Amino acid sequence: MAEDARISRLKKLEEEEKWEEALPLAESLAEDGNDYGEDTLGYMYIQGLGVKPDLEKARYFLEKSRAHGNANASFLLGALYQDGWLGEENPEKAIPFYLEAASKGEENALERLGDLAFQKEDYEQAFPLFLKSAEKGCVAAQLELGFCYDKGLGTEKNDEKAAEWYLKAAEAGDDQAMSNLSEMYFLGTVPGCEGQPDFGKAREWSEKSADLGNATASYRLGCMYAMNELEDENGRKAFQYFQKSAREDYADAQWALGLCYEAGHGTETNYEKAMEWYRKAADQGEDEAMVCIGNLYFFGKGVEESSNQARKWYEKAAELGNTDALWKLGLYYEAGADTELNIHEALSLYRKAAEAGNADAAKIMGDIYSEGTLVEKDEKQALEWYRLAVERGNKRAEPSLLYLQIKGEGTRNDYLDFFRHKVQ
Repeated sequence: MAEDARISRLKKLEEEEKWEEALPLAESLAEDGNDYGEDTLGYMYIQGLGVKPDLEKARYFLEKSRAHGNANASFLLGALYQDGWLGEENPEKAIPFYLEAASKGEENALERLGDLAFQKEDYEQAFPLFLKSAEKGCVAAQLELGFCYDKGLGTEKNDEKAAEWYLKAAEAGDDQAMSNLSEMYFLGTVPGCEGQPDFGKAREWSEKSADLGNATASYRLGCMYAMNELEDENGRKAFQYFQKSAREDYADAQWALGLCYEAGHGTETNYEKAMEWYRKAADQGEDEAMVCIGNLYFFGKGVEESSNQARKWYEKAAELGNTDALWKLGLYYEAGADTELNIHEALSLYRKAAEAGNADAAKIMGDIYSEGTLVEKDEKQALEWYRLAVERGNKRAEPSLLYLQIKGEGTRNDYLDFFRHKVQ
């Protein structure tokens, strides 16, 4: 009975995070060979709770607890190896410990095994492990199970179940689950939204997630304000949320913050700060930021004008498949600027960007076939490229499209479709 009373008291002190008071109780239980006391001491030495961190002592007590059959001790030993607490990260060495813990129903071990399978893209193996762990109450597994349903990984895509599991994890305080649920409302994929965004709910969950430091949620809030889906006088809130996310090293937000500084959206125009944030984003591989850096050099905004430097940044972005960079490079080859004149390469880059759906490139292709200067004149080809450009939102292509349609290169339906598009 005395031992049971000590365990109950120790659990209460753990809940209250009174670790200094918990220490003598845990030591007393451990001296008596109690697996719970040994496991608790191991955890305390890992985290430095009430004691100085000591991984060797942690391993010692966890091994003793494991030998006495404690499943959580097996899990913690696996985590020590996987997370590199005992040297280099060693997921393979962790697996036997996780399997041992999972065989005793330890939900966190099930989640870790699922995560290891997920990292290897073995979604069929990961999914049932996440499901079993989530049903036992593991919040991390609930998030991952929601993601599997959300993206159709290891199971059929199911928005209802995705939202259900995200909600469970979100209500347990998981900031990423909150952010993912917000994204579903933003996209209108939550059952009941009927495919229409619910910006109110998206904002609600994004704010909760952002308050916990989630950079993705802060970025999404910035986007909603920038898109005028939420009231934002002078763009100030968009700027503030982009700034908050950017400071968490979120590349998309760093690029967006650069745009704010360049355009004076929510703040004063500052090309130097725009360049600073574009470079931070570019350093993380953000191709849109690379294009923006190229633009600043090309137009001499905040830096000395340099078409050569601009081209170098466009080339970096083009290597990552950025379609704006592709057609901008095409201009260099067509003009023979900072490179040899190469019409064939220019056409190839324009076409590649246009076929990928870039509206500006499609407009250029339409001009090329309409003018017949670089290729044989072909107004039917021009019509198709102008139509694509307009469909993709290039308004400068509208007069050219209308001209060819009136001229008779398009059908009557083409002509009517154009005006329907204008009315919409």
